[in-house]
Amino acid sequence: MSSVPQTMKALFLNKHTKDFKGDLTGYFEVKDVPIPTPKSGEVLVKIECSPINPSDLSTISGTYNKEQLAELPSRLGYEASGTVVGSGGGISTWLVNNKRVACVARPHAVMWSEYVVVPALSCLPLPEDVSFEEGCSCFVNPLTVVAFIEIAKSVKTPAIVHTAAASSLGKMLVKYATIQKIAVICVVRREEQAEALRALGAQYILNSSEPDWKKKLQDLSKQLDARVAFDAIAGTMTGDLVNALPNGSTVHVYGGLSNSPCQGILTGDLIFKQKKVVGFWLTKYMSERNILAKKSMVDRVAANLKGCFATQVKGRYSLEDAAQALNDYASNMGDGKVVFCPPLQKLSVREAQPETAAPETAAPETAAPETAAPETA
Repeated sequence: MSSVPQTMKALFLNKHTKDFKGDLTGYFEVKDVPIPTPKSGEVLVKIECSPINPSDLSTISGTYNKEQLAELPSRLGYEASGTVVGSGGGISTWLVNNKRVACVARPHAVMWSEYVVVPALSCLPLPEDVSFEEGCSCFVNPLTVVAFIEIAKSVKTPAIVHTAAASSLGKMLVKYATIQKIAVICVVRREEQAEALRALGAQYILNSSEPDWKKKLQDLSKQLDARVAFDAIAGTMTGDLVNALPNGSTVHVYGGLSNSPCQGILTGDLIFKQKKVVGFWLTKYMSERNILAKKSMVDRVAANLKGCFATQVKGRYSLEDAAQALNDYASNMGDGKVVFCPPLQKLSVREAQPETAAPETAAPETAAPETAAPETA
């Protein structure tokens, strides 16, 4: 670790906000902090790319898992890709030393920085042909998609319903579910979102802006025997799903894009029709899997990073440009990922020097060894 500097830049959240499209000046600050030292079983990763996810927006708004909400100012970022440049020793570090990896934060968000220390078992070596950009979203979205299909198969439902279906996660779900022979009823809000899903091969798409969409959902759910739904919106959408699905169905709420509590759930649906509403949290789901089940999930993701789990990036920002990055992401969350690339210069500097080439953060540097399964996600 002799070539690693003593300090690094890290992005901090100074105050919570729910307005991601407004002026975010003053909400974020980049600070110089000491680079942490890895302990036994941990590694130091130099970050190359870290995405913005809906869970990050919830953290910034102060609504994500309030029981474990960090005090302000707090670090941010749940997953990233980079290169292992240091180790605290231990057998678990051997497979990832000096390798290009994807990694996930445990237990607190810390990825929007130049360096992070993480358990070696929470690192996934990237295949040689996978870039840092393609590998930076290995965990949150792909593992959620794999979990959704596992849940569907566990109750033998041939079809599922998914809201906010034009999101990056939703597009992955359409492609992966097709491979797994599970039909997806996609619920979107705009026709252009429906067109984007049709281009991916989605067969069943409902536009919630149309007046008769609830009746169509009820008919289609019955026709396809869709007994499981995954809801990223909450609010009145949860009640609409419960009402439309067949008896004995389960709605899994995994997001709150409406910023409203679940509403419109009829008592009779729960009692007499035996419908259920439950929460889905990837961290909890993964913690309940044994090591072989976790490895199986991660292996499926790793095998499809160039396919159905490929990440499309629409914007790249430095840590100093956090306000602009959040504005960009919130403007259209289904139009590709917005990522932080710590090696990048501040946007204003890059615009003033258009002839300067950006750092080659996406180019693979070394071949990866056999895939190691993270202990948790």
